[in-house]
Amino acid sequence: MNFDFQTYLVRKEVRVHGQHGRRMYNTWVELLALLKAGMISLADYVTADLPLEDFAKGFELASQDGHIKILLTP
Repeated sequence: MNFDFQTYLVRKEVRVHGQHGRRMYNTWVELLALLKAGMISLADYVTADLPLEDFAKGFELASQDGHIKILLTP
């Protein structure tokens, strides 16, 4: 994975948090608390919602810049 540290960490002062499986279940609880408190919205991260039969288009979109999460709905 390539990551432009100069642009995103230095210039924009973005914070990066890592995650590994040991605390996985705790993070679900923390995420649900943030969602319930209205502090974050998952809608901000869903960039496309397609029917399952359009999966090829979904994979095409996923390979393009600007897409974060593509939902395929059965």
